Amino acid sequence: MTPEEIELKLSEIFMPYLVEQVGRVKANGTNFVHYTTADAAVSIIRNNCVWLRNSLLMNDYSEVQHGLRCLEFAWGTEHGARLRAIMDKAQEGMSDKFAAAFDGNRAELLHETFLLSISEHGDAVEDRYGRLSMWRAYGSTTSVALVFHQQPFLSPSDALQAYTSPVFYGDPEDYVVEFAKVVNAIEANIDFLMEAGGNAEWLSNTLMDTFRTSVLSTKHPSFREEREWRVIYSPLPAPSPNIPKDDVSINGTPQRIYKIPFVNHPDEGFTGATLPEALMRLIIGPVTAPYPTYQTFNDLLQEAGVQNVGEKLTCSFVPLRT
Repeated sequence: MTPEEIELKLSEIFMPYLVEQVGRVKANGTNFVHYTTADAAVSIIRNNCVWLRNSLLMNDYSEVQHGLRCLEFAWGTEHGARLRAIMDKAQEGMSDKFAAAFDGNRAELLHETFLLSISEHGDAVEDRYGRLSMWRAYGSTTSVALVFHQQPFLSPSDALQAYTSPVFYGDPEDYVVEFAKVVNAIEANIDFLMEAGGNAEWLSNTLMDTFRTSVLSTKHPSFREEREWRVIYSPLPAPSPNIPKDDVSINGTPQRIYKIPFVNHPDEGFTGATLPEALMRLIIGPVTAPYPTYQTFNDLLQEAGVQNVGEKLTCSFVPLRT
């Protein structure tokens, strides 16, 4: 097998939900959208970067706790017992060491993980007006949606050490179904895995990455209509020289952020990421002054080198009730 084929098979074993969802959006040509405030959108364009914020400062901190609860529930089921048996067969006592290591890393998982939330962008109506539920949730009376081409988000490159993951919406019982798929695949391919990784420590580390991503990409099913994906960056275990950090204050809360510049890294296989390449559309949603807002973004996009701004910039005039 080629290195690419091995990498794909490993993804299919450890992250089947991700592989399935990436295949779906690629086949459908689905792009991504970031709903935010007009102030934040001005900063994104002017500073030529997007911010990754601490998971503790997400709209609802309980989201991460929900992912942890789902994983704990699955770990205690028969499928968790099967996984522990596989691990202990690979190395005696491995499952206990793994559980202790995961628990020991909880603080780092919660405090040192940085995220960008994006959403699947929908049909022609949504492309014209945006999504009403997202206008209600983000931006209030100063809402803007930045629509991006899918390419930079789905790039297999390691240039940024930041990775895009689809959000799984479900309760613990739903989560167990996906968890069982991973256990089944590991069980069926254990010989391949040990050959590919070479030792039990590699298996443990790979499962750790799988569990981390899963916890950070699981939400309560009531949020399903958001169709969210997350760009996940963990600077402690895997820092990137291409993502600088900064300390800022947002709404009165001082915090560390990380910045993803709109920059290509062609030598590392990461392209299509400059703002003129990546930006598909900017939709001005519910704002108190739509025409001055339009003028401002028209100027900013032209200054940023975006071509055909008149075709990419639109006001939705959605009748949002507040």
